[in-house]
Amino acid sequence: MFAEDGGGVLNDASRAYLRKLMGLIAADQRWGVSAADDDHAVAPKNGWLPRTAEGAWVVNSIGRVVHEGRELLVAVLTDGSGTEEEGIALVESVAAGAADSLASASPEASPAASSAAPATAAAASGTPASTQR
Repeated sequence: MFAEDGGGVLNDASRAYLRKLMGLIAADQRWGVSAADDDHAVAPKNGWLPRTAEGAWVVNSIGRVVHEGRELLVAVLTDGSGTEEEGIALVESVAAGAADSLASASPEASPAASSAAPATAAAASGTPASTQR
């Protein structure tokens, strides 16, 4: 989707618009996969949902980060956290670990500034959240 070479489902204008929208994040919403970013223009989309009947939280985060010079697409889906804060901490820990793993596993991959497609990490447990921040 973010390929710079013009390939993919979206055209150049659509990709630019998507990048703009995903980059418009308020400071208090820079959580989740943002924890894996090296202080660049992160583009996350976060969601959370309290499961009151079960007393647990679903907390999810997906987005584009730059980690150790590599552009990565990271998605973390969780289910069963005791609180929203615990879910956020879990998502951030998994995102940082996944980014470290991808960066160290593929040292020959092109840095974020190149036109190579970004690497993708995903960790899943449970179902996606329906509320977005």
